[in-house]
Amino acid sequence: MSGKQDDKLKILIVDDQRANLRALRQLLDSHGAEVLEAESGNVALALAVEHDFALALVDVNMPVMDGYEVVELLHGESRTRTVPVIFVTAAYADETHRLQGYRAGAVDYIEKPIEPLILHTKVRIFLDLYSHRQQLQRATKALAEQALRESERNFRLAMSAGQTVAFRLDREFRYTWVHSSKVGADPAMLMGKALDDVFEAGAADRLREIYRTVWAHKKPLRRDVAVRSRFMPHEQHFDLVVEPVLNWQGQVEALACAAYEVTDRVQAQRAAECARAEAERANDAKTRFLAAASHDLRQPVQAQRLLLHLLTRRVVDPSMLPVLETMGEALDSTERMLGKLMEFAALESGKVTVSRQTFRVDEMVRRIAEEMTSEARKNGLELRVRVFPCLTDTDPVLLERIIRNLLSNALRYTILGGALIALRRRRDHVMLVVYDTGSGVPAEMQIAIFEEFRQLANPERDRAKGMGLGLAIVTRTADLLGHRLVLRSREGRGSAFSVELPCLEGLDEPDLAAKPDAFGTLHRGRILLVEDDWLQAKALEAILVDAGFQVVTAADAGKALQAADGNDPDLILSDYRLPDAVSGLTMIRMLRKLQSHAVPAILITGDTQAAIAEEAAHEGCTIVHKPYLPRDLVEMISRQLEIVDRP
Repeated sequence: MSGKQDDKLKILIVDDQRANLRALRQLLDSHGAEVLEAESGNVALALAVEHDFALALVDVNMPVMDGYEVVELLHGESRTRTVPVIFVTAAYADETHRLQGYRAGAVDYIEKPIEPLILHTKVRIFLDLYSHRQQLQRATKALAEQALRESERNFRLAMSAGQTVAFRLDREFRYTWVHSSKVGADPAMLMGKALDDVFEAGAADRLREIYRTVWAHKKPLRRDVAVRSRFMPHEQHFDLVVEPVLNWQGQVEALACAAYEVTDRVQAQRAAECARAEAERANDAKTRFLAAASHDLRQPVQAQRLLLHLLTRRVVDPSMLPVLETMGEALDSTERMLGKLMEFAALESGKVTVSRQTFRVDEMVRRIAEEMTSEARKNGLELRVRVFPCLTDTDPVLLERIIRNLLSNALRYTILGGALIALRRRRDHVMLVVYDTGSGVPAEMQIAIFEEFRQLANPERDRAKGMGLGLAIVTRTADLLGHRLVLRSREGRGSAFSVELPCLEGLDEPDLAAKPDAFGTLHRGRILLVEDDWLQAKALEAILVDAGFQVVTAADAGKALQAADGNDPDLILSDYRLPDAVSGLTMIRMLRKLQSHAVPAILITGDTQAAIAEEAAHEGCTIVHKPYLPRDLVEMISRQLEIVDRP
């Protein structure tokens, strides 16, 4: 290299991200130094062998070789031992990593996003330091000492832009070296002063106790300290690290300290705690209001109920009966709303006590479903039950509240199809699941719907659709009982709410194959169900099993072929649109080629294209268009199996 190139200052920047290197280069261009880039620790070490660097800016978080290893290797070689290193980092800027960096040999940290003024100031100082070191080699001792003092002054100025204070204490805990001050006094003023000269009595005593502990035990110590300097009008907070400095005999001769000011952070935490306390007070006030309002309103509502009853008995004009019936419906709605408010207010106030018992959860599910069947039928929906004998240990009153709210919610937001409530065994516990074929819950709303007074698909605030308290009651009750609540939903496909319950030993499952279904008929036959939508597959599988069929479910054509291998189905029931652009008809043709007899098939589709109907007719497949009633599908399967001559 030429002499001109050797005289030019060089900066090494190390980062595995190309964009970060470009950004740093742009910030450093104004310094007139030659900037060399390295995308890994190995490249950086190779460049350090070929060039003399005035400064290295190293990213901490790099693959293969992180920033700490790079610095340790640089400072392990005599040629690169004196290269000052500044860590540039976003993820490792806390105090613990700072100390690790200092021990590795770094002189400073710069946090991302980078503040250009701080970067330029510190880089300029280190470039000056390097220049002065070069001048020391060519100048006299006096000129070199003068340059060094000037560099030290500039270094102190650069460090003062940060929040870190470094100092050294002697046996009497007097300041023997201070690189910067955050306590309102110039570092030179602190030299030789004792703690009582700098801090008020209480703060001085707390610091003295920390320093005595380190001196006595010869072990480093880290503490958060609150101090009030005699030179500052307000209290300050520091993250203080104290390490003993040992002589060759292993005795403590001084203390090396670093303190990072965290006053802003502490004040922010206090403000957040105050805001949280205020929010809790407001929430308590809301809870008390709901409880009081719900309780007080029940009295006049009950009076209206009695008066309406008397009025109904005395009215002789038949034209008034519809009016009275409407009044009764309005009172029913009001009582339901008040009941929800009372229930929610009790949960919010923390006055609900848990009384655990051992009982048959399957019997509870069947009873509740029977009571709510009329509500489902009134809306043209079907309510199915799929349970097995199961003992559980929980509060039956609170669990019933959860089940009723989930079922009511499922029926309210389902227009076509219906709901299924089922028990699913999972090792040592059981999942109580409520499926529905409703509109589903968008992903971005699957947390918000558990908040109070939050409803979907009810912008007009129709009180006939509830108040938005059902799911809020469910989640708070489940939390109170310690039962995990899970929501799985796909928009436009339906939802499944699951509650995890303990399942106790002691009851055996019955032979499900011999159990009559809800249609009153025992159906037999092996059905291969091919459906890629998990919610529809689970619901349809439960309905078919409940009807007495043996069901094997597959999510795509490949799994269907595997399931049918060696276990011929009596009927294929498939959705038309399957994954990987394979149609249900194509899959049915493939399966029939593998079977020893003609297998009847039913194709389910929402498409009404004539071409699909013609292709299905050509293949001898029956088509069922969505939406359909489960009862109609079961009857169609039964007819198909009755006319098949099974081997």
